[in-house]
Amino acid sequence: MEYIIFAISLFFLIKAGDIFVDSSINIAKYFHLSEVIIGATIVSIGTTLPELMVSAGGALSGHSAISYGNAIGSIICNTCLIAGLSVSVLPSKVKRESLRIPLYFFIVSAFYYMFKAYIYGGFNRIDGVILVSIFILYVIVIIFKESKKQQEKNTIEKIEERIQKKVLVKNIIYLVLSSVIIAISSNQLVTNGIIIAKNLGVPESVIALTMIAFGTSIPELTTCITSLVKGHSNISFGNIIGANFLNIVMVSGVSILISPFSLPNEKTIFGINSSLIVDVPFMVFAVLFIYLIAYIKEKSYRFQGIVLLIFYFVFVSYQFLYNK
Repeated sequence: MEYIIFAISLFFLIKAGDIFVDSSINIAKYFHLSEVIIGATIVSIGTTLPELMVSAGGALSGHSAISYGNAIGSIICNTCLIAGLSVSVLPSKVKRESLRIPLYFFIVSAFYYMFKAYIYGGFNRIDGVILVSIFILYVIVIIFKESKKQQEKNTIEKIEERIQKKVLVKNIIYLVLSSVIIAISSNQLVTNGIIIAKNLGVPESVIALTMIAFGTSIPELTTCITSLVKGHSNISFGNIIGANFLNIVMVSGVSILISPFSLPNEKTIFGINSSLIVDVPFMVFAVLFIYLIAYIKEKSYRFQGIVLLIFYFVFVSYQFLYNK
């Protein structure tokens, strides 16, 4: 039965992802937003819902390892597997201006997260408030920046509406409904995926960083594939960096607010928490490897994608093979 539910959830997830991308693009056109911006806001919020649900649920049930591992693992999966796949298949030019705000916010949030992890070994509710506040500030900055750009454009030329308001409402409804389907399908996919993994003898200590992280990242993967097929690679690129940022500030922030936690210490290397030696550095390196180059060169390269895919294979192999 678990295999049947898993397959059905995957089908609905793919179909909902297709509708989600189409609706996002139409909304972006209506408000004259760039694809990277719409990917880093609306699309990334929608595709991050599964991570939020799983991490919040883990916090409520007292399983801090799920809350922590899901956020970190999802960022690694988003960057190495999904961004790696996207760039390997379709390298693209990227406007530096479109990446600036999401990248800056991610760097600040990541280093704050690392500071708390390395110095204090955990997070309290004040950290949760700070992270959620950063998320709110991010949304405000994005909206202000885009509205200012639109006002300047309107002084030069009159912009004709590309779609009627009636169509806009329909696309918003589709966006919301597809987000709900994505969230429900992902939840079922994760739940039954974990059962299948346990039946196959996969160690529980690696589930959060691998199985759950991959499961909750499937919406981003679905969006990535759909965007590539439709020729909108910038939607995928913007969505992934936006989702990574939201995993730190929204997913982790809400989880910490619900139940502050310390870093899980299930695995160690030379007596040191392996997450501090492997997981966190791996996460930061992967993100900077693809986005700093894209920011500086204003394009992505196929070799980046290939390297990231190899890194993801190494990371997952380590999680399954090293269980001390």
